[in-house]
Amino acid sequence: MLQYTLKKKVSISGVALHSGRKVTLFILPAGVDSGIKFVRTDIKGKPFVKASIGNLSDTKRGTNLGLGKAKISTVEHVLSALSGMGITNARIEINGHEPPLLDGSAKPLVRAIKKAGIKKQGKKAKVIKVERSFLIESRDALIAVTPSDRFIATFVIDYPGTFVGSQTYTFDEAKDSYEKEVAPARTYGFMKEVKGLQKLGLIKGATLKNTIAITDKGYSSALRFDDELARHKVLDLIGDLALTGKHVCAYVIGMQSGHGLNVQLAKKLIGLGGKRS
Repeated sequence: MLQYTLKKKVSISGVALHSGRKVTLFILPAGVDSGIKFVRTDIKGKPFVKASIGNLSDTKRGTNLGLGKAKISTVEHVLSALSGMGITNARIEINGHEPPLLDGSAKPLVRAIKKAGIKKQGKKAKVIKVERSFLIESRDALIAVTPSDRFIATFVIDYPGTFVGSQTYTFDEAKDSYEKEVAPARTYGFMKEVKGLQKLGLIKGATLKNTIAITDKGYSSALRFDDELARHKVLDLIGDLALTGKHVCAYVIGMQSGHGLNVQLAKKLIGLGGKRS
């Protein structure tokens, strides 16, 4: 497995999920072993933060990075699209603190990456291969990990007493297409939580066109897949594991877990000792 970057610069614009501001994001080629870097072009000096677990600030309503003045929120969709398409090195310039939500999925980002083109680089990618099984738990959520020669992820969600009920989806990188099977899955939320989030100054950019709203009677729009919600959880997982800076070979099973457990897994996988980069 080799490292990859983009052939040329590409841009994409839209409204950010929480701030509601219109932002433009540029994805540019980067050299071997550069990793993924976010550059804040709206701040003097253009400070940057590398997409690494050591630069994680928190997982409140998304996966958020922070290093000095360079703070970037809800990076999971961008990282998922890059990782899902095999991009290991890229420079991301953004004129705000949060990427655009677009249609709520990674599909527009994948389209932009394909438009730019993907370039093979002459060095092997870094790989994490799990050698033994382990479990991470938190209240009613868990992530189980077992050895595998490739990345496989199964996600189970269960919302008893709601319209959603249960959904399960499995992605196997050797058999399935990230572009077709995972990237189109949109973010979602329960309509009953909207007012509370708005009072906190969040989801200003959320609409029924870029988010699946779940009501007592059904979904705000037709699903792209019967198990779209579970697929979106896999999308987020792939983005969060990209913070390891390596390709993960393991079978990961998530049950009711989210960004919090995802990043705990990423930390465990790289044996993080508090080092920032």
